[in-house]
Order: sequence, then structure tokens, then C-alpha cells
Amino acid sequence: MNPRVGVVIVNWNKPMELKRLLDSLLTLNYDNHDIYVVDNASTDDSVLIVKNHSLKTNLILNGENKGGTGGFNSGIRFAMQTKGYEYIWLLDNDVTVTPGALLELTKVMLSDPLIGISGSRILNLADPEFIVESGAFFDWRVGTVRPVHRNIKKCDAQGEAIIQVDYVAVCSALVRVSAIPNVGLMDERYFLFWDDMDWGIAFQDAGFKAVAVPASEVYHAAFTEYRSLVVDSYYGIRNQLLTFSKYRHHKYATHGMFNMLRRASKTSIFTILSCNYGGKLSFLGYWDFLRGQWGKIPWSVPGSKLQLKIKKQIIFASSRVLLIPMKDVNQAANVINCLLEKGVSNIDILVSNDRKMLFEKFTSCGFVIIDYTSQNVMLKSAVSFLKIFFKGYDVSVKSSGDKISPFTYAVRKTVSYDEENKQFIESDEGLWNIWRVIISILFGEIMGCIMFFFAWLKSLQLASKRY
Repeated sequence: MNPRVGVVIVNWNKPMELKRLLDSLLTLNYDNHDIYVVDNASTDDSVLIVKNHSLKTNLILNGENKGGTGGFNSGIRFAMQTKGYEYIWLLDNDVTVTPGALLELTKVMLSDPLIGISGSRILNLADPEFIVESGAFFDWRVGTVRPVHRNIKKCDAQGEAIIQVDYVAVCSALVRVSAIPNVGLMDERYFLFWDDMDWGIAFQDAGFKAVAVPASEVYHAAFTEYRSLVVDSYYGIRNQLLTFSKYRHHKYATHGMFNMLRRASKTSIFTILSCNYGGKLSFLGYWDFLRGQWGKIPWSVPGSKLQLKIKKQIIFASSRVLLIPMKDVNQAANVINCLLEKGVSNIDILVSNDRKMLFEKFTSCGFVIIDYTSQNVMLKSAVSFLKIFFKGYDVSVKSSGDKISPFTYAVRKTVSYDEENKQFIESDEGLWNIWRVIISILFGEIMGCIMFFFAWLKSLQLASKRY
């Protein structure tokens, strides 16, 4: 009852996070395992960190950055050819494990031979009392995913029973080796993002279960708060379209693709009109999907264009402020403290319903809640937009300038927080440019339908081929 486990870690240019992970692996209460670190041609001292660490590891050096999928596959292939492992534990380099994480996953796999992949409960590294997710489900009709226990307190989660889900995040996932010949390795076309979603569906299509194991806990940064524009806009479009194409036989998969492209086209037009590079990245991701360009993004991505939008530094009077958090709670706290220092006391926070609990500690602030999980998300967003408009805020404050929000256009003036200089910079977002929102909705709906037609044709081709 103590099967041999191969532990596969993929790293690219995160030496400090990797060291933290290796340190935590020293505390495991499961000793029947071997550790393989796959380095995707890092250009920093990641390899030295591995070689000099006290933990015994097997180092695999890739000649190029093969992404998460290629990196994991390199480690899985090597491990399977080296020893007869029953299970392989996949870990991201920026995860921190708890002593019982592997033992709890192994127990669950031993209890049911139909479980092909099991994943840990992911706790927020910045605030461990909150859960990032415990697996997730697909909403095929809407074209999105529904994480389990997203941003709720650990003490509020229901019990420690395993949860059968559609997929688990491969930042900590235990895979049954005997299932891999039927399921296949990870699809390297993804490179990163949506790869674990794809694999979860593949396990289920092959007759296996995917389960989340709350008793197995790891720490990781909240996924949605730290993703870059490239991940969200490029890989998020291209890889999601690939997933819906591969599994178009699922009920509502085509409907989900249609809804996703309607949302994506509106968002892309809006970001382009707001002088943000994310919109162009989305269209590039769509174009690469059509032409079958997979793997690492082939396009060069410029830095943030925030400096092009700067007008002047803002001096606050007694303003009524709507704070729009663009990243994590800690960054929002810095902005709130800075506003308070400037004499601003009337602050409301715009937050989605699945993140509200993270912000409840700001007891001096009010809240404006948006429901992004509804099937009628566009209608509810429009209602929220009107509510913000009629509340008559003096200024909206974005906690970061590298992302945009349509709700800034419901307020007369918008500023972005410059974290480096701890000051507020005026942007050209605001009520007087609301035409950007109107145009993106009108033209985005038409363009989304056109994009869907060509994506649907491409999906027919992809569905007829087995990767």
C-alpha cells in the first residue's frame, strides 16, 4: 500500500519559487518517490539551485522552452522509461506542498482504480485561509469553467470528501500511469493554459474519473490575479478554441464556442479602442488557431503602453472613489492605504461575486458586486454599468495600469495607480469616451458571429484528426 511515485516538476526561470518548492518537498511524509526536475532552458540560476539543493533530484535539461505540456511530457516519458512507477505526481515550480499532500492523493487513487487523475486543494499562497480552487467543472453551454470553492474560506468548505470534477489543475495532480496509454500524454499544441482542462476531459472520455482531494493541500498564487496579457489574451483564445474543437462531440460544445467568441470579440475590440495590446493578442490567437499555429506564441509582444496614456498626476480632494482591483488583494490594500493618506474616505470596491470574500476585510469600504458566473453575464454587466453610472462617482481608480475595465467608462474620470512611484496617473478612460464601449458591443456581436463561422469550419477539421 506504498506505491512508487515519480514526482515531475517543470521549471522555467523561477529559481526562488523552485527552491521554495524543493524545500517543502523535504517535509513530505511519503518517502517512496523519486523527483525529476525538468528545466525548460532557463537563462537564470535555476539549474544551480537544483544541483546545489540538499534534496536528491534527477535533472532533465530541455534544449528549448517547451512550455508546461512539453516539459511535463519530457519528465513523464523519462520517468516511465526509467522505473516502474504506478503514479506520477505533476507539480508546477511555483507551488509549495504540505507534508501530507502526496500521501492523501495516493490514498484516493488506491481506493478506486477508475480514478485516472486526482488533484490537490489549492490554497492561496498570499492568504492561506482562502481556497483558490478544488478542481473545476466545464460549463459547455456558456463556454467557460466553474471552479469549485473559488475564493471561499477553507473553514467554510464542506467536509473533506473527494469531489468528482471535470478537471484538476496540474500544478499538483497525481496521474495513474496505467491510464496514460489510453488517455495519451498532454497535448503539446497547448504549450500552456487550458492544457489541464483538456487532459481532464481526455481522462473522462477514456472512461476514467478526475477527482479533487481536499485533504491534499498545496499553496499557489491565485490563478486569475497573476496571469499576463499573453496568457489571458493569446493562449486563452487559441487554446480554448482548440479544446472546444477537440471535444465538439460533447453536448453544447459548439454552443459554448459561439458564446465564447461573442465575448472575446467584444473584449478584443474594446481593448484595442482603449489602446491596450491585449485585443491584438486575442485576434492573433484566433488567427493562429485558424492556421494551425501551435506551441509557443510566435509573435513579439511589446511592453505596457501605459506611458502613452499618461496626462498628469492627480491630486485628490474629497472625492467619491470607485476602486477597481486589477490584481490581487494585497495590491488593492496598497491602493486603499494610499487613498486614505490623501484624505479620501468614501471608497467603494468593484468586485466579482466569487472574489467578494477576499475583500471583506476592508470594513471601511463599500462594495459594488458583479456576477460573472451567470449565463446572462452580458445583461447583468450592463445593469451593473448603469448602477455605477447613476451612483455618480467622481473618479474610478484602477489598481494597475496594464489592464482595462469597461466599468471605468461609467465614471467621469479614471486614474491608474503607479505602484513604483506610489502615485495616481490620469488615463483617457472615462465617461467622455464611452463610445468605445458602445462600438465594441455593436461591432463585437457582428464580428463574433463571423469569427464563429470560420472557427466552426476549423473545428470540423481538428475533430476529424486524433492528436
